[in-house]
Amino acid sequence: MTEHGPRARGCDPLPALAATVIGAITVAPWALGFSASHGAVASHIAFAMAFAPIALLISALPAAAVTTAAAGAWLVAGPWALGYASVGAAAWSADLVAGVTLIALGVRAHVGHRHTRPGPRPARPRDLTCSTTTGTGGCGRVR
Repeated sequence: MTEHGPRARGCDPLPALAATVIGAITVAPWALGFSASHGAVASHIAFAMAFAPIALLISALPAAAVTTAAAGAWLVAGPWALGYASVGAAAWSADLVAGVTLIALGVRAHVGHRHTRPGPRPARPRDLTCSTTTGTGGCGRVR
């Protein structure tokens, strides 16, 4: 049997990269000094809890790749939507970089699913035998 997709190529780095980006963005409020913003802290923790498990599946499931890209888009918009962009450039720039990275990883994984999808399956051989001894004119069903 021929394998397609990430298993055929070996270890795929996309899930590890996506999980690393999500792990980094989880600690960003404390590491970059904007942990006083409760909206930022809550957003980053909830984001990690919701999307880290999904990001680990981006190479295995096309829906996980699309969801990870959508999560990246939310991460880009989040500082303005939740009101913590005014805390400083560190708050929104970290989310911007991480969000764009997740979008790129999700799109890359989704494109990879399209190009590694196996082609149509070959037609199944019919259960017929061709012989002059079957009495059915040469071909008959195998029983």
